[in-house]
Amino acid sequence: MTHRITQLTAFIFIALVISTTGQAEPRRYITDDLTIPMRTGTTTSHKILKFLNSGTAVLIKEITEDGKHAWIMLADDNNKLGWVETKHLQDKPVARDRIISINKKITSIRSKNKTLETKLANLNQQYKELEADNQELENRKQDLMATLTRLRESAAKPIETAEENIRLLDDIAEQKQINEKLQRKVAILSDENIKEWFLIGGGVAIGSLILGLLLTRISWKRKDSWSGGL
Repeated sequence: MTHRITQLTAFIFIALVISTTGQAEPRRYITDDLTIPMRTGTTTSHKILKFLNSGTAVLIKEITEDGKHAWIMLADDNNKLGWVETKHLQDKPVARDRIISINKKITSIRSKNKTLETKLANLNQQYKELEADNQELENRKQDLMATLTRLRESAAKPIETAEENIRLLDDIAEQKQINEKLQRKVAILSDENIKEWFLIGGGVAIGSLILGLLLTRISWKRKDSWSGGL
């Protein structure tokens, strides 16, 4: 049982080492302006498997102790493995490939710039159209405000007229009440004047009657005195 556990642990460790080694394989590139052979071994007597062009990307699987040769695998073909001299390998892509990559990036950036310029032009056009629409809406707003002001002024006149009419009606009603009071006072005064004149007339009539009687008596007495003297 212990032996099986030990074997299983060793197997897991080896698997982890292999996995780590596979992930840590450094990438290298064939040097500029050069075509090199990839052989089955480290000597020139070994069979040439393939000629590698400048800029070819490879993955280093192993390096000899003297560091002169490397066992490589093509980055784009896992089935192609062989030996090459390490002096023909470099860490970065060749200048030609870098230039091509840079040119591609420049072309992509220019294309994006053109797209952005087109979008910017469209946005500017939309902005101008929105500005024109906004100005038109502002003009309409001003017209509506002017119309609303006129309507308010027109509506205020009938209201003022109605309020003035109501005040006039109130004044008329008040004057009517005053006139009715004056008429009642005049009627009362008229009755009192009639009574007063009636009393005065009656008094005059009675006085005239009494005066007439007195005058009559005085006249008869004088006649009697006159006739006795004769």
